Amino acid sequence: MIKTPGGAPEYSTAMDPLESLSEEHRQIRVVISAITSLLDLTRGDRRISPTPFLELQAFIMQFADGSHHAKEEQVLFSEMVQAGLPNDSGPLASILNEHDQGRKYAAVLGAAARACVDGQWHRQVEMVDAARAWCQLVNAHTDKEDLMLYAIAQTVIPDRRLALLPALFAKVDPLPASAFKDAANAVVEAAERAAHTQRKTG
Repeated sequence: MIKTPGGAPEYSTAMDPLESLSEEHRQIRVVISAITSLLDLTRGDRRISPTPFLELQAFIMQFADGSHHAKEEQVLFSEMVQAGLPNDSGPLASILNEHDQGRKYAAVLGAAARACVDGQWHRQVEMVDAARAWCQLVNAHTDKEDLMLYAIAQTVIPDRRLALLPALFAKVDPLPASAFKDAANAVVEAAERAAHTQRKTG
């Protein structure tokens, strides 16, 4: 942080102000890879542990959506709209629609996984399909944001406002970056344990 001549704090733009969001995308893709590897082991009506899917939904609700999307929607997208980009058409509208679709998949995933825990194994297909749909959606979604939307943001948002983004993100999500990574690792570990069981009993 640096001081302006008037004494007000400013955040340096030496680092990419959106790097923290891109790093969270990398953690999300690690989760997607682990869950996808587990899904690839599913065969017919053979039972699969719902635990990693419950971990996945918790990760989505608290981190992938709860903090990551909150920072995008409450801070980044708001700044883009203030800079003149519409949110009811074009790239922002598309991204927001995908956020909503991801939430729907997560809700179905969680409900079906909890049903499996309660012995309603007929809902396993629903759980697996929702997890696969979420992974496919979010894998493409994060690429779209990294390669297109964030570049647009850095073009339309004034430099002074870009420099303030890290501080604004921290107000929305005060948790350290390690919390996001730890939560992602918990999903990966659960998925790897379930995959090991599937291979062992297959």
